Amino acid sequence: MVTAPPDVFRSLQMVISQLDVRRAQVLVEAVIAEVNSSRAAELGVQWATFDRTQGSNAPVGLTNFTNGTAGSSIAEIGGAIATNRPPSLGPGMTFGLGRFISDGFSFAALIRALESDGSSNVLSTPTLVMMDNTDAEITVGQNVPFITGSFTAPTGTAGATVNPFQTIQRQNVGITLKVKPQINEGNAIQLTIEQKVDSLSTSAVRGASDLITNTRSIKTSVMVDDGKVVVLGGLITDDLKENVQRVPFLGDLPLIGSLFRYKRNTKDKTNLMVFLHPVIMRDGVLAERMTSGKYDFIRARQLEARLKDRGLLRNEELPLMPPMQDMMKLPPPFEPGTNNPPGDKPPANASPSDGRAN
Repeated sequence: MVTAPPDVFRSLQMVISQLDVRRAQVLVEAVIAEVNSSRAAELGVQWATFDRTQGSNAPVGLTNFTNGTAGSSIAEIGGAIATNRPPSLGPGMTFGLGRFISDGFSFAALIRALESDGSSNVLSTPTLVMMDNTDAEITVGQNVPFITGSFTAPTGTAGATVNPFQTIQRQNVGITLKVKPQINEGNAIQLTIEQKVDSLSTSAVRGASDLITNTRSIKTSVMVDDGKVVVLGGLITDDLKENVQRVPFLGDLPLIGSLFRYKRNTKDKTNLMVFLHPVIMRDGVLAERMTSGKYDFIRARQLEARLKDRGLLRNEELPLMPPMQDMMKLPPPFEPGTNNPPGDKPPANASPSDGRAN
Protein backbone atom coordinates (compact mmCIF):
# COMPACT_ATOMS: atom_id res chain seq x y z
CA MET A 1 0.00 0.00 0.00
CA VAL A 2 1.34 3.37 -1.03
CA THR A 3 0.26 6.59 0.69
CA ALA A 4 1.42 9.79 -0.97
CA PRO A 5 0.18 13.10 -2.35
CA PRO A 6 -1.65 12.84 -5.69
CA ASP A 7 1.23 14.15 -7.82
CA VAL A 8 3.73 11.77 -6.18
CA PHE A 9 1.26 8.91 -6.41
CA ARG A 10 0.79 9.50 -10.14
CA SER A 11 4.56 9.54 -10.66
CA LEU A 12 4.98 6.26 -8.79
CA GLN A 13 2.11 4.73 -10.71
CA MET A 14 3.76 5.67 -14.01
CA VAL A 15 7.09 4.15 -12.91
CA ILE A 16 5.44 0.92 -11.77
CA SER A 17 3.51 0.64 -15.04
CA GLN A 18 6.79 0.89 -17.00
CA LEU A 19 8.50 -1.72 -14.84
CA ASP A 20 5.65 -4.22 -14.86
CA VAL A 21 5.88 -5.17 -18.56
CA ARG A 22 6.64 -8.42 -20.34
CA ARG A 23 10.36 -8.81 -21.07
CA ALA A 24 11.24 -9.56 -24.64
CA GLN A 25 12.93 -12.81 -25.58
CA VAL A 26 15.42 -13.50 -28.34
CA LEU A 27 15.59 -16.59 -30.52
CA VAL A 28 19.05 -17.16 -32.02
CA GLU A 29 19.51 -19.71 -34.77
CA ALA A 30 23.09 -20.58 -35.67
CA VAL A 31 24.15 -22.26 -38.91
CA ILE A 32 27.60 -23.84 -38.87
CA ALA A 33 28.66 -25.14 -42.28
CA GLU A 34 32.00 -26.91 -42.68
CA VAL A 35 33.31 -28.54 -45.85
CA ASN A 36 36.61 -30.44 -45.78
CA SER A 37 38.45 -32.10 -48.63
CA SER A 38 41.72 -33.98 -48.44
CA ARG A 39 43.84 -35.66 -51.07
CA ALA A 40 47.03 -37.67 -50.74
CA ALA A 41 49.31 -39.43 -53.19
CA GLU A 42 52.56 -41.30 -52.77
CA LEU A 43 54.87 -43.11 -55.17
CA GLY A 44 58.30 -44.56 -54.55
CA VAL A 45 60.77 -47.36 -55.18
CA GLN A 46 62.94 -49.04 -52.55
CA TRP A 47 65.86 -51.39 -53.08
CA ALA A 48 67.67 -54.00 -50.99
CA THR A 49 70.67 -56.26 -51.72
CA PHE A 50 71.72 -59.35 -49.75
CA ASP A 51 74.98 -61.28 -49.49
CA ARG A 52 74.22 -65.01 -49.48
CA THR A 53 77.69 -66.29 -50.30
CA GLN A 54 78.17 -67.57 -46.73
CA GLY A 55 74.64 -68.95 -46.41
CA SER A 56 73.30 -65.92 -44.57
CA ASN A 57 70.82 -63.24 -45.53
CA ALA A 58 72.82 -60.26 -44.29
CA PRO A 59 71.78 -57.09 -46.15
CA VAL A 60 74.58 -55.32 -47.96
CA GLY A 61 72.64 -52.14 -48.67
CA LEU A 62 69.12 -50.83 -48.99
CA THR A 63 67.12 -47.66 -49.57
CA ASN A 64 64.55 -47.45 -46.77
CA PHE A 65 62.21 -44.45 -47.01
CA THR A 66 60.05 -43.58 -43.98
CA ASN A 67 57.78 -40.81 -45.27
CA GLY A 68 55.20 -43.26 -46.61
CA THR A 69 52.28 -44.96 -44.90
CA ALA A 70 53.06 -47.25 -41.98
CA GLY A 71 53.94 -50.76 -43.18
CA SER A 72 55.17 -49.57 -46.57
CA SER A 73 58.96 -49.67 -46.08
CA ILE A 74 61.03 -52.52 -47.42
CA ALA A 75 62.78 -52.92 -44.06
CA GLU A 76 59.48 -53.61 -42.27
CA ILE A 77 58.37 -56.12 -44.89
CA GLY A 78 61.77 -57.83 -45.04
CA GLY A 79 61.96 -58.08 -41.26
CA ALA A 80 58.56 -59.73 -41.10
CA ILE A 81 59.52 -62.28 -43.77
CA ALA A 82 62.86 -63.06 -42.07
CA THR A 83 61.06 -63.93 -38.82
CA ASN A 84 58.39 -66.00 -40.58
CA ARG A 85 55.68 -63.45 -39.81
CA PRO A 86 53.13 -62.25 -42.35
CA PRO A 87 54.02 -58.72 -43.43
CA SER A 88 51.63 -55.93 -42.46
CA LEU A 89 51.19 -54.00 -45.68
CA GLY A 90 49.75 -50.52 -45.72
CA PRO A 91 46.92 -49.42 -48.02
CA GLY A 92 47.53 -48.99 -51.71
CA MET A 93 49.26 -51.09 -54.36
CA THR A 94 52.55 -52.72 -53.38
CA PHE A 95 54.52 -54.57 -56.04
CA GLY A 96 57.76 -56.41 -55.37
CA LEU A 97 60.35 -58.05 -57.57
CA GLY A 98 63.73 -59.58 -56.96
CA ARG A 99 66.37 -62.10 -57.82
CA PHE A 100 67.49 -64.55 -55.17
CA ILE A 101 70.63 -66.68 -55.58
CA SER A 102 71.53 -69.22 -52.94
CA ASP A 103 75.28 -68.61 -53.08
CA GLY A 104 75.68 -65.08 -54.41
CA PHE A 105 74.34 -61.56 -54.23
CA SER A 106 70.56 -61.15 -54.31
CA PHE A 107 68.44 -58.06 -54.71
CA ALA A 108 64.83 -57.06 -54.17
CA ALA A 109 62.79 -54.00 -55.18
CA LEU A 110 59.56 -52.67 -53.73
CA ILE A 111 57.32 -50.37 -55.76
CA ARG A 112 54.48 -48.65 -53.94
CA ALA A 113 51.68 -46.38 -55.22
CA LEU A 114 48.78 -44.90 -53.29
CA GLU A 115 46.19 -42.20 -53.91
CA SER A 116 43.41 -41.25 -51.49
CA ASP A 117 40.61 -38.73 -51.66
CA GLY A 118 38.34 -37.88 -48.74
CA SER A 119 35.74 -35.24 -48.00
CA SER A 120 33.30 -34.32 -45.24
CA ASN A 121 30.30 -32.01 -45.15
CA VAL A 122 29.12 -31.02 -41.66
CA LEU A 123 26.07 -28.85 -41.03
CA SER A 124 24.97 -27.92 -37.50
CA THR A 125 22.02 -25.70 -36.60
CA PRO A 126 21.91 -25.10 -32.83
CA THR A 127 19.04 -22.91 -31.59
CA LEU A 128 18.80 -20.91 -28.35
CA VAL A 129 15.97 -18.96 -26.72
CA MET A 130 16.88 -16.50 -23.96
CA MET A 131 15.60 -13.44 -22.14
CA ASP A 132 16.88 -10.01 -23.04
CA ASN A 133 20.29 -9.24 -21.49
CA THR A 134 20.67 -12.81 -20.20
CA ASP A 135 23.46 -15.30 -20.86
CA ALA A 136 22.60 -18.57 -22.58
CA GLU A 137 24.73 -21.56 -23.54
CA ILE A 138 24.18 -24.79 -25.44
CA THR A 139 26.67 -27.66 -25.81
CA VAL A 140 26.19 -30.63 -28.11
CA GLY A 141 28.94 -33.21 -28.30
CA GLN A 142 30.79 -35.90 -26.38
CA ASN A 143 32.76 -36.01 -23.14
CA VAL A 144 36.06 -37.54 -24.24
CA PRO A 145 38.74 -38.77 -21.79
CA PHE A 146 42.33 -37.65 -22.38
CA ILE A 147 45.31 -39.24 -20.66
CA THR A 148 47.22 -36.60 -18.67
CA GLY A 149 49.72 -38.81 -16.82
CA SER A 150 50.61 -42.35 -15.78
CA PHE A 151 52.62 -44.23 -13.18
CA THR A 152 54.23 -47.64 -13.51
CA ALA A 153 56.34 -49.73 -11.18
CA PRO A 154 59.96 -48.51 -11.22
CA THR A 155 62.74 -50.95 -11.95
CA GLY A 156 64.14 -52.90 -9.01
CA THR A 157 60.87 -53.07 -7.04
CA ALA A 158 60.23 -56.79 -7.46
CA GLY A 159 57.92 -58.12 -4.79
CA ALA A 160 56.72 -54.68 -3.72
CA THR A 161 53.06 -53.77 -3.89
CA VAL A 162 52.85 -51.17 -6.63
CA ASN A 163 49.60 -50.22 -8.31
CA PRO A 164 50.16 -48.64 -11.74
CA PHE A 165 47.58 -46.05 -12.71
CA GLN A 166 46.72 -43.39 -15.27
CA THR A 167 45.27 -39.95 -14.71
CA ILE A 168 42.50 -38.92 -17.10
CA GLN A 169 40.93 -35.54 -17.76
CA ARG A 170 37.56 -35.39 -19.50
CA GLN A 171 36.85 -32.64 -22.00
CA ASN A 172 33.77 -31.76 -24.03
CA VAL A 173 34.27 -32.24 -27.75
CA GLY A 174 31.51 -30.90 -29.95
CA ILE A 175 29.69 -27.62 -30.57
CA THR A 176 29.41 -24.91 -27.91
CA LEU A 177 27.42 -21.70 -28.44
CA LYS A 178 27.31 -18.90 -25.84
CA VAL A 179 25.14 -15.86 -26.57
CA LYS A 180 24.13 -12.78 -24.61
CA PRO A 181 21.64 -10.52 -26.45
CA GLN A 182 20.84 -6.90 -25.68
CA ILE A 183 17.90 -5.33 -27.45
CA ASN A 184 18.56 -1.68 -28.29
CA GLU A 185 16.13 1.06 -29.18
CA GLY A 186 14.19 -0.09 -32.23
CA ASN A 187 14.85 -3.52 -33.71
CA ALA A 188 18.64 -3.72 -33.36
CA ILE A 189 20.21 -6.45 -31.23
CA GLN A 190 23.73 -6.46 -29.84
CA LEU A 191 25.02 -10.03 -29.56
CA THR A 192 28.03 -11.09 -27.49
CA ILE A 193 28.99 -14.45 -28.94
CA GLU A 194 31.42 -17.26 -28.17
CA GLN A 195 31.30 -20.02 -30.77
CA LYS A 196 33.52 -23.10 -30.53
CA VAL A 197 33.61 -26.23 -32.69
CA ASP A 198 35.75 -29.17 -31.55
CA SER A 199 36.10 -32.50 -33.32
CA LEU A 200 38.28 -35.59 -33.09
CA SER A 201 40.85 -35.83 -35.85
CA THR A 202 40.68 -38.99 -37.93
CA SER A 203 44.23 -38.60 -39.23
CA ALA A 204 47.14 -40.00 -37.25
CA VAL A 205 50.02 -37.72 -36.34
CA ARG A 206 53.46 -39.22 -35.95
CA GLY A 207 54.61 -39.12 -32.32
CA ALA A 208 51.17 -38.37 -30.85
CA SER A 209 50.46 -40.42 -27.72
CA ASP A 210 46.75 -39.69 -27.41
CA LEU A 211 43.71 -38.43 -29.27
CA ILE A 212 44.00 -35.35 -31.47
CA THR A 213 41.28 -32.70 -31.62
CA ASN A 214 40.54 -29.99 -34.16
CA THR A 215 39.47 -26.67 -32.59
CA ARG A 216 37.83 -23.67 -34.25
CA SER A 217 36.50 -20.81 -32.15
CA ILE A 218 35.10 -17.30 -32.62
CA LYS A 219 34.61 -14.69 -29.88
CA THR A 220 33.09 -11.40 -30.94
CA SER A 221 30.30 -8.81 -30.47
CA VAL A 222 28.08 -7.84 -33.38
CA MET A 223 25.07 -5.62 -34.09
CA VAL A 224 22.28 -7.09 -36.21
CA ASP A 225 18.69 -6.11 -36.98
CA ASP A 226 15.74 -8.23 -35.96
CA GLY A 227 15.20 -11.14 -38.35
CA LYS A 228 18.39 -10.51 -40.36
CA VAL A 229 21.31 -12.87 -40.87
CA VAL A 230 24.89 -11.97 -39.98
CA VAL A 231 28.06 -13.92 -40.73
CA LEU A 232 30.49 -14.24 -37.84
CA GLY A 233 33.49 -15.26 -39.88
CA GLY A 234 34.99 -17.91 -42.08
CA LEU A 235 38.01 -20.05 -41.37
CA ILE A 236 39.58 -21.20 -44.62
CA THR A 237 42.73 -23.28 -44.77
CA ASP A 238 44.47 -24.61 -47.84
CA ASP A 239 47.40 -26.77 -46.76
CA LEU A 240 49.70 -28.38 -49.33
CA LYS A 241 52.58 -30.58 -48.19
CA GLU A 242 55.17 -32.26 -50.37
CA ASN A 243 57.66 -34.66 -48.83
CA VAL A 244 60.42 -36.15 -50.98
CA GLN A 245 63.12 -38.57 -49.84
CA ARG A 246 65.88 -39.52 -52.28
CA VAL A 247 69.28 -41.07 -52.56
CA PRO A 248 71.91 -38.34 -53.05
CA PHE A 249 72.99 -37.90 -56.66
CA LEU A 250 71.09 -40.99 -57.88
CA GLY A 251 67.72 -39.46 -57.00
CA ASP A 252 68.53 -36.31 -58.99
CA LEU A 253 69.24 -38.11 -62.25
CA PRO A 254 66.66 -37.68 -65.03
CA LEU A 255 64.39 -40.63 -65.80
CA ILE A 256 66.16 -43.29 -63.70
CA GLY A 257 66.23 -40.93 -60.71
CA SER A 258 62.61 -41.89 -59.91
CA LEU A 259 63.88 -45.38 -59.00
CA PHE A 260 65.74 -43.85 -56.05
CA ARG A 261 63.05 -41.48 -54.74
CA TYR A 262 59.96 -41.68 -52.57
CA LYS A 263 57.47 -38.84 -52.95
CA ARG A 264 54.35 -38.11 -50.91
CA ASN A 265 51.95 -35.19 -51.46
CA THR A 266 49.02 -34.21 -49.25
CA LYS A 267 46.48 -31.43 -49.75
CA ASP A 268 43.93 -30.45 -47.08
CA LYS A 269 41.33 -27.74 -47.61
CA THR A 270 38.83 -26.59 -44.98
CA ASN A 271 35.97 -24.11 -45.38
CA LEU A 272 34.05 -23.14 -42.23
CA MET A 273 31.37 -20.45 -42.11
CA VAL A 274 29.18 -19.46 -39.13
CA PHE A 275 25.90 -17.55 -39.57
CA LEU A 276 23.49 -16.18 -36.93
CA HIS A 277 19.80 -15.39 -37.30
CA PRO A 278 18.32 -13.55 -34.26
CA VAL A 279 14.58 -12.94 -33.86
CA ILE A 280 13.01 -10.75 -31.17
CA MET A 281 9.94 -12.33 -29.58
CA ARG A 282 8.12 -9.48 -27.84
CA ASP A 283 4.84 -11.31 -27.28
CA GLY A 284 3.56 -14.82 -26.76
CA VAL A 285 2.06 -15.08 -30.24
CA LEU A 286 5.42 -15.00 -32.00
CA ALA A 287 6.97 -17.33 -29.41
CA GLU A 288 4.12 -19.81 -29.93
CA ARG A 289 4.50 -19.64 -33.72
CA MET A 290 8.24 -20.25 -33.60
CA THR A 291 7.81 -23.12 -31.15
CA SER A 292 5.07 -24.72 -33.23
CA GLY A 293 7.25 -24.58 -36.33
CA LYS A 294 10.14 -26.38 -34.61
CA TYR A 295 7.76 -28.88 -33.02
CA ASP A 296 6.06 -29.74 -36.32
CA PHE A 297 9.44 -30.12 -38.02
CA ILE A 298 10.59 -32.79 -35.54
CA ARG A 299 7.23 -34.57 -35.66
CA ALA A 300 7.37 -34.65 -39.48
CA ARG A 301 10.77 -36.34 -39.32
CA GLN A 302 9.34 -38.96 -36.96
CA LEU A 303 6.44 -39.60 -39.32
CA GLU A 304 8.88 -40.08 -42.20
CA ALA A 305 10.77 -42.63 -40.11
CA ARG A 306 7.54 -44.60 -39.59
CA LEU A 307 7.11 -44.96 -43.34
CA LYS A 308 10.40 -46.83 -43.62
CA ASP A 309 10.71 -50.55 -43.08
CA ARG A 310 12.14 -51.19 -39.62
CA GLY A 311 12.35 -54.97 -39.84
CA LEU A 312 11.24 -56.57 -36.60
CA LEU A 313 9.95 -53.33 -35.05
CA ARG A 314 6.35 -52.34 -35.55
CA ASN A 315 5.44 -48.76 -36.36
CA GLU A 316 3.61 -48.51 -33.05
CA GLU A 317 6.90 -49.04 -31.22
CA LEU A 318 8.64 -46.10 -32.87
CA PRO A 319 8.60 -42.86 -30.83
CA LEU A 320 6.18 -40.19 -32.02
CA MET A 321 5.41 -36.88 -30.37
CA PRO A 322 1.70 -36.03 -30.02
CA PRO A 323 0.26 -33.24 -32.16
CA MET A 324 0.90 -29.73 -30.92
CA GLN A 325 -2.83 -29.20 -30.35
CA ASP A 326 -2.90 -32.10 -27.88
CA MET A 327 0.10 -30.72 -26.03
CA MET A 328 -1.72 -27.40 -25.48
CA LYS A 329 -4.93 -28.97 -24.18
CA LEU A 330 -5.50 -28.72 -20.45
CA PRO A 331 -6.59 -31.85 -18.56
CA PRO A 332 -10.10 -31.87 -17.05
CA PRO A 333 -10.33 -30.70 -13.44
CA PHE A 334 -9.89 -33.23 -10.66
CA GLU A 335 -13.22 -34.41 -9.24
CA PRO A 336 -13.25 -34.69 -5.45
CA GLY A 337 -14.29 -38.04 -4.05
CA THR A 338 -12.57 -40.07 -6.81
CA ASN A 339 -9.27 -41.89 -6.88
CA ASN A 340 -8.57 -40.95 -10.49
CA PRO A 341 -5.75 -38.49 -11.27
CA PRO A 342 -6.62 -35.39 -13.30
CA GLY A 343 -7.15 -36.17 -16.94
CA ASP A 344 -8.24 -39.81 -16.43
CA LYS A 345 -11.82 -40.86 -16.96
CA PRO A 346 -13.37 -42.76 -14.05
CA PRO A 347 -14.06 -46.46 -14.66
CA ALA A 348 -17.51 -47.36 -15.91
CA ASN A 349 -18.24 -49.51 -12.84
CA ALA A 350 -16.94 -46.97 -10.30
CA SER A 351 -19.23 -45.76 -7.58
CA PRO A 352 -19.93 -42.01 -7.68
CA SER A 353 -19.43 -41.83 -3.93
CA ASP A 354 -16.00 -43.38 -3.42
CA GLY A 355 -14.75 -44.22 -6.94
CA ARG A 356 -14.23 -47.94 -6.08
CA ALA A 357 -15.54 -50.78 -8.21
CA ASN A 358 -18.69 -52.58 -7.08
